[in-house]
Amino acid sequence: MRTKKRTRWFGLATVATIPGILTALAAGGCVGDDPATTEPPTGTPDGGPGSTEASSQPPADGGVPAVSPDAAPSLGCPLGCLPPATAGWTGPSAVYDGPGSGAPAACPASYAQKEVDAYQGTVTAAPATCDCGTPVVQGAKCAVTVSNHNASDCSDTPLDVTADTPKTTCVDQSAGYTYMKVKSAVLSRGTCTFPNVTKTGAPAPGFEKASIACGLPQTAACEQRADCVATPLPDAPYGRLCIHKAGDESCPSLDYTARFVAYTKVVDERACACTGNPSGGACGTSMLFAKSAGCPLGGVAGDFTTCSVANSVSIGGLAPSGITCTGTPQPSGKVTLGEPVTFCCNR
Repeated sequence: MRTKKRTRWFGLATVATIPGILTALAAGGCVGDDPATTEPPTGTPDGGPGSTEASSQPPADGGVPAVSPDAAPSLGCPLGCLPPATAGWTGPSAVYDGPGSGAPAACPASYAQKEVDAYQGTVTAAPATCDCGTPVVQGAKCAVTVSNHNASDCSDTPLDVTADTPKTTCVDQSAGYTYMKVKSAVLSRGTCTFPNVTKTGAPAPGFEKASIACGLPQTAACEQRADCVATPLPDAPYGRLCIHKAGDESCPSLDYTARFVAYTKVVDERACACTGNPSGGACGTSMLFAKSAGCPLGGVAGDFTTCSVANSVSIGGLAPSGITCTGTPQPSGKVTLGEPVTFCCNR
């Protein structure tokens, strides 16, 4: 039965095609399936690679059909040859379409012109490594309560005034009072900010699949068919012959119907931020009582037990100090793919 089918295949070939098939078989290799072991593709009775079965290709994502409704008919190129690329497309090109980890570094010898580096599928990317730099404490303060008294031992009911230092450094006596006392200073640590965060590294991403296209340094007409291009079998791991075009497109020819889309742009949005809460620190303990308003230079030192005849008290020495921040890196973002390129292959 197989001999009969093979005879029917050659019987449909033109006289010009048969010598090309014999030449390819004698050379021990061809582009496409070997006619000694495989049935000829549908729609290519003279042994040309490819398939005209557009219905076998599922519609692409987004509703783009795999094969254009007005796709060019098959040219039926002989083995070792393929049609030239449709206008606006590039190829035929040798294409590696396999695991990203096994992507070849170089083009095959017969297709030495690198044309496309693209990727498909899941992108694996470790988070960025971050340096939080030198943190800055913002908004730290000490709320200082100053009481006004008329009793010499400050035992009467006071009029309390609260001021935040370091914003405020001097508190004047309230009208109608004679004595002043600093009752307390309560620490508020504020917040930690990280103005010098840097991204110190971003490990190279890994790609589920790589799609690399390499073109012929120069094209030559097929000996048997001047309207076809000679396409030698590329070295492994380049296992496909395709045409390609930027964008998400339908295949333009029934000789190139095995369609897939890859992406040429790697968008790395990995970034760094840092978070942290202030810790430690204390309010100061230094205060100066002055006989004049406005806290003139000088004054008499006191502490939280001092009840002084005074018209102002300097509280700048009660400002907070010793607050620390430790940053925790917060990497964000991911690596995605963009800018599609469509490959249409002969099989």
